Amino acid sequence: MIRRVARLLAVLIALNLFSASVAFGLPEGDSKPSVAERYRAILAEYEAHGKAAAEAFRKAKTEAEKREVSANAQSRDAIFSRKMVDLAASAPKDPASRGALIWVIHKTYRSDGGDYGDEVGRAVRLLVDNFADDPEAVRIGLGFDNIFSRHRDALMEGMYANAEAHEAKGLARLALARYLQSKAVFVKSMKQQTGKVSFKIATRDGDGKRITKTAPRSNESQGYIAGIRMLDPEVLRKQADALYNEVIVEYGDLPYITRRQRELETAIFQIQPPNAPITDDTMSILRLIIEKKKTLAQVAEANLDELHNLNIGQPAPEIVGKDLNGNPMKLSDYRGKVVVLVFWGSWCSPCMAEVPSERELAEKYRGKPFAILGVNCRETIDVAKKTVEREKMTWPQWYDGEEGDGPIAEKYHVRGFPTLFVIDAKGIIRHKKLHGEELDKAVGAMMANASGS
Repeated sequence: MIRRVARLLAVLIALNLFSASVAFGLPEGDSKPSVAERYRAILAEYEAHGKAAAEAFRKAKTEAEKREVSANAQSRDAIFSRKMVDLAASAPKDPASRGALIWVIHKTYRSDGGDYGDEVGRAVRLLVDNFADDPEAVRIGLGFDNIFSRHRDALMEGMYANAEAHEAKGLARLALARYLQSKAVFVKSMKQQTGKVSFKIATRDGDGKRITKTAPRSNESQGYIAGIRMLDPEVLRKQADALYNEVIVEYGDLPYITRRQRELETAIFQIQPPNAPITDDTMSILRLIIEKKKTLAQVAEANLDELHNLNIGQPAPEIVGKDLNGNPMKLSDYRGKVVVLVFWGSWCSPCMAEVPSERELAEKYRGKPFAILGVNCRETIDVAKKTVEREKMTWPQWYDGEEGDGPIAEKYHVRGFPTLFVIDAKGIIRHKKLHGEELDKAVGAMMANASGS
């Protein structure tokens, strides 16, 4: 199958029927700089600044110097986003403006408050006003269920309300369903807290020891949290359920294509010259693209399974697999212990940032009815073994395969890393997506209850 697709790809490239310029609306030669060329110039400047910042961070000798470099990098997002949005506002209907706006919004690793949030708000308005019926714009929401904000609410709801074409409507409904499903968990968490909410910052002290600091949220963020606490998580879950079923019935046969797959498709044309033999790099990208192809119905059904069977208070699905040495390993073998189940990979910097906290937990509850269990994903077993040894990850690890999502990650519907579940001694899911100090407190309370029962 992959070889047939590869041969077809070679023909298309040779005939110039599927070039990057055709597929992505890039300019085909014009003496006056086009919007796309101006966009690429801003992006090149941004990447140059990023390289300089990375070098400055590498040379920084103290934690204070590193924090200053990181703070400058955060402000860089706002500065260059403003340039992108200004350009898009000057030509809001240009296909390249869609790309510029998506670039501004599609930073799934950070919340959109402050100066950067101002530009995100502008970008959302322009994208919804001009590209709500464009599947390439709508699919941006498929990976937006990790952070919640007014701007993301406006994006998800705006795309849902204004998409008209069949594919755009299907993608908008799936994206909103995912967002509401995760938002329900967030609402429940915020309702359990009182007063103003702070957030945690992982950093290091003057001696280089990793610590967690607490910082206040902005007034803007506190206002959003206040509104969140007025919502009913069960209502959000029911809305997500209804949207998933609508996707299955009305849009189920549509292909599920993420932004990442679009990037992989673009990468093919950067590494595969016309009329050249298919390279190993091209083959590996093709394999990822083909193996990940699903329909919206398949994805919606998996999300429904997660909604109904991976909720807090429900039994954790059994895991049967092999560890890094090929030995059999089962989740049920740890019944009677509080379990922290962590999906991770060494390629994931947030995953590795959590390892010191996990080591501390493992040491703190050594000899007690407690276990950390890892699921290594998306890398070779040799890399996984070396990482475990280097980082002194002494707890058991399942190996879930090298390419894409393995059977364990699929069963637990893992979409981001690290993903974490806290499971009680009876095998019931009690917490999801906790990290750092919050994880320590949750495990401590569960261990205290276990010892007192």
